[in-house]
Amino acid sequence: MKEIAKISGVSIGSLYDYIKNKEDILYFFYEQYINELEKRIKEETKGAKDPLQELRLALGAYMDTVDLFQDYVLFLYQESKYMKKRDLINIFKLEIFTNDIFIDIIKRGNKGYFKVKEPLLTGVFISLLTSGWALKRWNLKAYQLANYKDYLIDFFLHGIQAKDEVTGKG
Repeated sequence: MKEIAKISGVSIGSLYDYIKNKEDILYFFYEQYINELEKRIKEETKGAKDPLQELRLALGAYMDTVDLFQDYVLFLYQESKYMKKRDLINIFKLEIFTNDIFIDIIKRGNKGYFKVKEPLLTGVFISLLTSGWALKRWNLKAYQLANYKDYLIDFFLHGIQAKDEVTGKG
């Protein structure tokens, strides 16, 4: 706590007004990450002309945010096993919000752009595989973020598109 107070320029007493325990710190980190993720996705996708482009842009923004916060993401996944059930539930609510961003795009895109039978499951897969950049970085040293991002976007879009982009056949 002393180090956090020093870095943030806040007195330890003031810090304890906001942070009662380790779980509060973990939640704070995760909340910061989710807020930044939401901001970046909204900024990137606001000019999208259709759900296909919106999904592509949202995936790219998600990957960029995971890269920026990769130490946080790894730390949160590692430390969440020590959290109390009520604190985990709050973290899960934030995670559901993240999944909902993609589920919403997919549901709108299912009207001609995508062919997704399980939007919820697809949203969860997106969250899981984008986090993989941070969680499996030890095994991805041979790749740059751009490679991982391009592959992941192609992986999802080719798997859910209603029509083949090249031939136009469904």
